[in-house]
Amino acid sequence: MRVYRVVAGAAHRLRITADALLGGPHHAWAVTCLPRAVATQMLTPRGRAVAVRSHAEPVADTAAGVGAVAYHPPAGRRRTVELLDPNTGAVLRRLGEGFPMGAAGHVLLVSLHGCNAPPAHGPCTLESVNLPTGRQ
Repeated sequence: MRVYRVVAGAAHRLRITADALLGGPHHAWAVTCLPRAVATQMLTPRGRAVAVRSHAEPVADTAAGVGAVAYHPPAGRRRTVELLDPNTGAVLRRLGEGFPMGAAGHVLLVSLHGCNAPPAHGPCTLESVNLPTGRQ
């Protein structure tokens, strides 16, 4: 998809394309999924690309000032949730296993392992994670 930035009621096309868009209180991200996922932070008309490691998928931008991502590990291993530095893409903290369902403020809501994403049928246990501390 083409990405535009709206300023003073006028749309300005950015020189980037995206597979998904993420918005948060501090940043807006255009996510392009390639063999290595890339999140492009849209702060300037051109955007600033921040590469994240292979198999990582950005899922939220939070008030904690970092992007939360789901890491897709090799087959047979559980999915983990990590907190990334939005400027470098480096892992700041591993938050635990599960699948991120949403984020607000300093909290990330995670469905625990075994629920899949999203759960198809039946109940699922959700847990909130405090992003600055990593506590559940």
